[in-house]
Amino acid sequence: MGAFSRRARSRSQEKEPSSGRGTRGHRANRQSSGRVRELLPAALALAGAIAAGCTDATGAATSNGSACEALVSQQQSRFEEHRHALEVVSAATPTEPWSPIELRRAELALEAARLRLELLELTCAEPSPDPITEQRLEALHRRWLQLDCHRQGKDLAIAEARRDAGDVGPAIAATIAFYAPRIEQCIDRGVGSAEVRFPSSDGGVVHASLHGVGERAVVLAHGGRFTKESWSDQIPAFVDAGLRVMAIDFRGRGRSRGPDGDKDGEYDDVHHDVLGAVRYLRSTGSTEVAVVGASFGGAAAARAAVEAGPGEIDLLVLLAPSVIERPEGMQGRKLVLVAEGDVRGGGVRRLDEIRPMLERTPGPKELVVLPGEAHAQFLFETEQAGELLRRIVEFVTSE
Repeated sequence: MGAFSRRARSRSQEKEPSSGRGTRGHRANRQSSGRVRELLPAALALAGAIAAGCTDATGAATSNGSACEALVSQQQSRFEEHRHALEVVSAATPTEPWSPIELRRAELALEAARLRLELLELTCAEPSPDPITEQRLEALHRRWLQLDCHRQGKDLAIAEARRDAGDVGPAIAATIAFYAPRIEQCIDRGVGSAEVRFPSSDGGVVHASLHGVGERAVVLAHGGRFTKESWSDQIPAFVDAGLRVMAIDFRGRGRSRGPDGDKDGEYDDVHHDVLGAVRYLRSTGSTEVAVVGASFGGAAAARAAVEAGPGEIDLLVLLAPSVIERPEGMQGRKLVLVAEGDVRGGGVRRLDEIRPMLERTPGPKELVVLPGEAHAQFLFETEQAGELLRRIVEFVTSE
């Protein structure tokens, strides 16, 4: 680790940012303001580190040539904008909690700042990089592009949400006009994301984030405790595998709604949100669609695969899904994963409920029993997260 990176870490002992998760009520307010308090020192430290890094690298630019000089110039020109964006973190208070999308936007800015610092350090330290360093620089730059495009996507989504809430002022209109074409360019390059909305199959409205490019697509359906933001750490792996990725908010989460503006809808209706996502993807060019559903979202995905038309859903990945009726009608290839010690209320092992359901489900199908007791998306917080994600991506991209 070089001088710039050490400086950034020594000035702030912050935790690595975690994926944003939607919660409700007073607990959401406390968690939002608490997360902001964690982000603030990291924001200020990184802003200072980038400024110091640019100053330190000015001398290196003279000796290391145009690549370092251009990067230093770029960092300096963006610094004031970046610092302002990070200082916005300090404006949130417990009485004005941030939404999950606003928190995720701040986290993306911090992650992008770290990568900018690392790019600056590596470029200026290596006047004639070897092939391994060049590959690392290329990977870092692509990841930075992804983060920066995702951050811009959140800016656009926040502006659109304010517009939908009645703010039709010139500043909101200008923000949307500024970011919309840039997000399209990001998506065309396979490194961006956009916030989209479309009808559910029963006439509701589903809001989702759309990432990457490719003819094959995957829908990510969150568990009952989460929102679409909870997939933020997994989305890059699907994008890097050449997939078009959509993370949806179920009705009652984010800005998604059931028919007639119903905020929550019924549990039995949420599969309509998955069907809406699948049909949106197919209507916009996807030739193959998989669905990854967790817990509550796993049941919605399974039910959607029962109700879908022939060939609409090609693959299913179900993480500790709730049991559904009529699993005999579930179409597509299926991968079901559950932890051996995962139990629900009353001490009932979920595995003991999933096995009989899977026996009634037509093939091809595979059940994978994982060690431990983590439930559904919480598996991504365990030591087996990397292998689990690799296995899911491999299944979704298999022929």
